[in-house]
Amino acid sequence: MSMNNNPSKLKSWLPIWVSLSLIVGMFLGFKMRDNFPDSPFFVRQQKSVLREVEQLIKKRYVDEVDMSRIGDTAIAAVLSMLDPHSVYIPAQEVDAINDDIHGQFVGIGIEFLILKDTVNLIRLMPGSPAEKVGLQIGDKLIMAGQKSLIGMSEDSVRSYIKGEENSQVTLTLIRGGNIKKIEIKRGRIPVTSIDAAYVIEKSTGYIRISKFSTETYREFMTALMTLKKQGINKLILDLRGNSGGILNEAVEIADEFLTGDKLITYTEGKHQPKKEYRCKREGQFEKGELVVLSDEESASASEILMGALQDWDRATIMGSRSFGKGLVQEQYDLSNRAALRLTVARYYTPVGRSIQRSYQNGHAAYYENQNDITDTIKGKAFRSANGKKLYDGGGIYPDVFINQDSLWKASFLFLKNHQLNINTVSYLSLIQNQNAKSNEINLPDSISSFFSKLPENEKKYLSGMIKANLVRMREGTEAYHKQCNQFDPVVNSALVKLNHN
Repeated sequence: MSMNNNPSKLKSWLPIWVSLSLIVGMFLGFKMRDNFPDSPFFVRQQKSVLREVEQLIKKRYVDEVDMSRIGDTAIAAVLSMLDPHSVYIPAQEVDAINDDIHGQFVGIGIEFLILKDTVNLIRLMPGSPAEKVGLQIGDKLIMAGQKSLIGMSEDSVRSYIKGEENSQVTLTLIRGGNIKKIEIKRGRIPVTSIDAAYVIEKSTGYIRISKFSTETYREFMTALMTLKKQGINKLILDLRGNSGGILNEAVEIADEFLTGDKLITYTEGKHQPKKEYRCKREGQFEKGELVVLSDEESASASEILMGALQDWDRATIMGSRSFGKGLVQEQYDLSNRAALRLTVARYYTPVGRSIQRSYQNGHAAYYENQNDITDTIKGKAFRSANGKKLYDGGGIYPDVFINQDSLWKASFLFLKNHQLNINTVSYLSLIQNQNAKSNEINLPDSISSFFSKLPENEKKYLSGMIKANLVRMREGTEAYHKQCNQFDPVVNSALVKLNHN
């Protein structure tokens, strides 16, 4: 009897079948191992079944199969049953992730967006290879070497522009209607984790940390000491959008704000004994007034820092509730050059709060209402050093809640509905007014017609965001945040609080 199975359908379902088989096998294996822990027969049989599946696919399957891809799928499926932060990192992604941890990458130092299938250069990183050879904002990149970039996705474009350190790439571009070829030697580009550090008002400093890499504490201290020389005795520390990073970097920064040998955090897991992280030196900002800004994207190492400062009543936390990631991961290199980032412990604030939000089947439970502390997360109650009531189980809840999202959501929903985004609008405005010295410039007619439909407050906010993006393209990240902070309700509330104290 003949079988009429469709080989293409079999091929598309194969990774799922194999993954489910492995998961079921592992689940049953764990159960049997618990009942028969000393059975050598079971250990041999488990290994044999997994090897048998692999050999059958190799020898009998109808088409050629990339076994490494199936293995990646199976591992990812297993990890998805643990927690949201235990992940498998394929070999081709490991270098990029490690570069991010170390605050650098190899490339030519550009930012771009794709308009009508064409790569448009929107920013040059200071001191980058791209800046040194004379690339300009507005250049349209059409080839990298012999490869056309027209119609490519952003990830594909990056893969052809990036390469080994000191290797060369020839870019073909259009500038002012003329085609040019420019050869660039790729280099190592530092990416600072301090987005901005400046005196925002007399005696008040502002520092924004975007992540915690291996260089963050050093960069933070350089920024802090520079501001202290300029006479600040109050500080706004902005951790909004900071998804975390290296634990020790956050601990070192906390040490600069806390006195004595205070506990900063501790970690503990089934296979990891309790480990305490304490202050170990005199800090450089132990007495100045401090406000820390938080939002729903502030996570992990950011929450460690905020939790310590809140527990010891050292700072006022302002903004919205943080993400709620209280799990510690360690990264393990695997034999196939991939890596496993595995949760090995939980971390706790000094008074013993776990800020990990609940999750089921690997998926974290998101808050339905950021405004309300009672929305499913009001866990066990704790007391700060001065007796303030605190809760665990769902991120760091700010001491002063500020709803910062209403104008942002309305404005960006408006852009989305018109198939636009803030970078596109800003870039088109910049190109139309390329020779203008002022940032007070007019929008293209095709875009300004949309703006007439906006309420006045949304129009003012969105115009401010576009202007800030123009500043960023021309002058860099710190200039962008200086511009945004002028109409940022959370920053303005922080300034009011510091001025009233």
